Amino acid sequence: MVILLKRRAGLSRSDFMAYYETTHRPNVERVLTDFAVRYERYFLEPIDGATMDHDFDLIVEVDFPDQDSAEGCFSAMGDSGLLDEIIVGEEQLYDRSKMRIYVAKKRGSNMPLARTPPASQVPSRPQAKLDS
Repeated sequence: MVILLKRRAGLSRSDFMAYYETTHRPNVERVLTDFAVRYERYFLEPIDGATMDHDFDLIVEVDFPDQDSAEGCFSAMGDSGLLDEIIVGEEQLYDRSKMRIYVAKKRGSNMPLARTPPASQVPSRPQAKLDS
């Protein structure tokens, strides 16, 4: 599952990250602990201008081992009353109207760690003269 989040207007990037990691994250982890196998957060830093407004500030990835675990998580969240706590945290953090949640179908490619450049890109080295 991939969740795209936009921070609330007026909240700085650093305050957004600090509040998420210290206050919101522990509540989310309490829900995910018995169900998810991975919970990762990617706080986005724009490379095309820090002062520009962007659509999203955070990407959250959650992996469940199977569909039953995902459904169990959502059910437990509603039953435990923790959902209300999470929503209160969300309202402090982001514009919930811009939150987007997706099921991600992962594809990947194994890439070599190092590549040998074509001969035309390898700088020539002077040959050492050997005494005979």
